[in-house]
Amino acid sequence: AQSIFTGEVRAKFEVAAAAKLMHHAERGGLLRHSLEVASICDRICDIFPTLFRDLLVVAALLHDIGKIHEMEHGLRLGEHTEMGVLIGHVTGGMAMVLQKASRLPASLRLHLAHLILSHHERAEHGAPKEPMTPE
Repeated sequence: AQSIFTGEVRAKFEVAAAAKLMHHAERGGLLRHSLEVASICDRICDIFPTLFRDLLVVAALLHDIGKIHEMEHGLRLGEHTEMGVLIGHVTGGMAMVLQKASRLPASLRLHLAHLILSHHERAEHGAPKEPMTPE
């Protein structure tokens, strides 16, 4: 997470909207949404202590990171970019995370990528992969 939330990525993440019309569709909404999801994940680990807490919380913070490139965040707030139309935030975010997380062990990188790819749960909701792990 530290290698990703730096420079331009951090600056964009702090002001980005999480959506155009749905939840957290305002400046700073992506940060607020991600922190809320991370807080929920942290708390659920108290109930289910076998979950990999660190991985789950980092995945929660990163699950929508692709939205910083999927949508416009300036005057055209919420409009999709070419990347957003052609690739989307789930796949684009996963690629971004894999590139930045190259120092992690392969199995951990794959698990993190899987959590990002499966966070919409089903294909009809936009998930390229259905969840395969408890996290």
